[in-house]
Amino acid sequence: MNFIKFLFSKTFLLNVFLLILVLVGFFYGGNLFLKNSTNHGQKLKVPNLAELSVEETAEKLERINLRYEVQDSASFNPNYPPLSVLEQRPPAGSFVKEKRKIYLTLNPKTFQQVNFPNVFGKTKREALSQLRAVGFKIGEFTYIQDAGLDVVRGASFRGEKIKLGDKLPKYAVLDLELGDGTE
Repeated sequence: MNFIKFLFSKTFLLNVFLLILVLVGFFYGGNLFLKNSTNHGQKLKVPNLAELSVEETAEKLERINLRYEVQDSASFNPNYPPLSVLEQRPPAGSFVKEKRKIYLTLNPKTFQQVNFPNVFGKTKREALSQLRAVGFKIGEFTYIQDAGLDVVRGASFRGEKIKLGDKLPKYAVLDLELGDGTE
């Protein structure tokens, strides 16, 4: 009986009313604070940065209050200028909030350098397979007088003889010197 009386007393009802008022005020104030501090509803369209230099990218993003971070350099792509943007995250056309960081992948200055494998003394077929696997392209074949038919006796890049251990750009076009099978 005393408990039921207490539930309907002025003190209890006043405390419940004040509690509800505080909770509503806290909810409303918190919601207002979060809307303002997180820029709720604000969105900026991410521009297309492909093929732009880092300087051009920085200027473009600074104008619209976005930041960037160069994350990585990819394999060289000859269709894009050196040190230009190949890829971006989030992608162009996406919507982000102010001061968001855009992650960039850049095109390196040149193709990566690859060690020339030891193909001297191997057959043409073996050498072609090994050179293509590393990323080289094959140009012309010249034949020299040698007992081994289609055995690699030399290689050159842009007219320069290649030695074991030389580093060459990936996708370089190599010319091979092969034996003609006569002595």
